[in-house]
Amino acid sequence: MTLVELVEASHSPAAAERLCGYAFNDRARDALAQAGRTVLTEYLPTSGACALMSAIYAEAVMALIDDPIHVVAGTLDADGVRVFGRTAIATGPTPFLKSDIDWDGHMWVMAGDRVADVSLLRTAKDSKSPPALRRLATREFGPRAGLVVWPIAEALDAGLRYVPRYVLTSAEIAGLAAGGRATLRRA
Repeated sequence: MTLVELVEASHSPAAAERLCGYAFNDRARDALAQAGRTVLTEYLPTSGACALMSAIYAEAVMALIDDPIHVVAGTLDADGVRVFGRTAIATGPTPFLKSDIDWDGHMWVMAGDRVADVSLLRTAKDSKSPPALRRLATREFGPRAGLVVWPIAEALDAGLRYVPRYVLTSAEIAGLAAGGRATLRRA
């Protein structure tokens, strides 16, 4: 399914239509950057926390702008190697309202055609990170980058293939963000 179809399935036809008519702009870019700085500063550098961090990040962005911002769950390949998403997302409505320790996928935020990934580079810097992801992150971003925001086509050109499988509902985002604030916030 496409992102638009996934938004329609999780939200509504109106939300999908709004996404189709959306044009990324400077205000959105600035909000994504500001929220990213806040999340990366206020929360511990934890590897493998993409669900919690993406939900916190999405809420921070949505507090700044009223654009169609979506948290997406799916698979991620780095240079043709599947690094996240070997197991399927649990079936049924709102699968992320409950814990699923078997799911090994990835979550990120979408603003129109822009991927905004606040957790990827933290995970890539971890010594237990998949080698393909570590190599790609070093090559494309260097050692100091923390936030990735770019058009989906540019991510693919660099070797990152994000494949959406599910768009989280507002309740799922709120639940994950609350869990993240409780467990990841710096002291």
